[in-house]
Amino acid sequence: MILTSNNTSELNLDDDAENTQNYASIQSEALVSYEDPHNLFSSHLSSLITEFGHKSGLIYYTNPKIYQDETIVADGLILNDTQFLQYRLTSQGDGKNLAAQFDIDAGKIAHVKALQFIYTTDLSWENLIETSLKYQRMDVMLFIVGLSWPLQSEQCISLPQDSQIEYPDNIRIIRHNLFADLVGLKEDYKMQYNLIVHYCQSTNVKALKTILHSLNNHLYTNSDLKDDLKRKGLIRDTVQEFFTSTDKKPDFGEVFINVECPTCQKAKKIGIPTNLINKSKPLNTISIPAQMVCDHHFQAFVDQHLKVRGYQKVDVVLEKMV
Repeated sequence: MILTSNNTSELNLDDDAENTQNYASIQSEALVSYEDPHNLFSSHLSSLITEFGHKSGLIYYTNPKIYQDETIVADGLILNDTQFLQYRLTSQGDGKNLAAQFDIDAGKIAHVKALQFIYTTDLSWENLIETSLKYQRMDVMLFIVGLSWPLQSEQCISLPQDSQIEYPDNIRIIRHNLFADLVGLKEDYKMQYNLIVHYCQSTNVKALKTILHSLNNHLYTNSDLKDDLKRKGLIRDTVQEFFTSTDKKPDFGEVFINVECPTCQKAKKIGIPTNLINKSKPLNTISIPAQMVCDHHFQAFVDQHLKVRGYQKVDVVLEKMV
């Protein structure tokens, strides 16, 4: 249930919620401390994005367990097997702004298998370094979302320098409004998101509880992530199979190839991580989203020697991400 500007004003946000069991019953893996503003915010956000996803096709997993050490759990995760991040960075409207704000080249993130999110009000260098070291991965883009923000003119904070951070290009520290733009929240969803950010900033636990108890969406948890990856044939037993083993670093080299749109013949050089090319296949299909080269979405066929052997037009592009 989305709270609109009308019914938000009718809520008595100073009253304690009477019934905690309704929401708690659907939190099979997302355990909530009802006195912790961060946990309340994270749980509310999970439910809000889940409801938004029912209309947009987005699936947001709460408390994913992608590490061998399953005590390391992020707040949320979005799979990138459908090139969700590339799609958002090249989409018409806000795509160029997002790409500029995040300083991410959509043509150089083919290795990203998922987006992980950590929400925090602590933007001290110590916490940012600790969080980066804890969650950094070579195949995951980590977004540290600041719920409080010291700089009004800047939307991103530079990652503190630390020799232990191995994948700084995979980490972004962003203001909370950029998270809403990244997932595509609009209208009532964005209004409610801003509302819970405000209550989290002010540590208004009573207000967060009141809104939280009005929601009853089934959350996508780690069990759902595992089932989805199995259904897609991406794993056999564990979620961790989908992600690169930390014991063996893949070839992270990049080759630049010239591609030409089969519709308008516009050409451009794009980067492709060499570890994504299956050398045992005669041809690899590379999807080139709209705005990466031109206004058209097309496919390039690349052989084992990283030579382009042909192209194919894409007649229909579904707007909803599945």
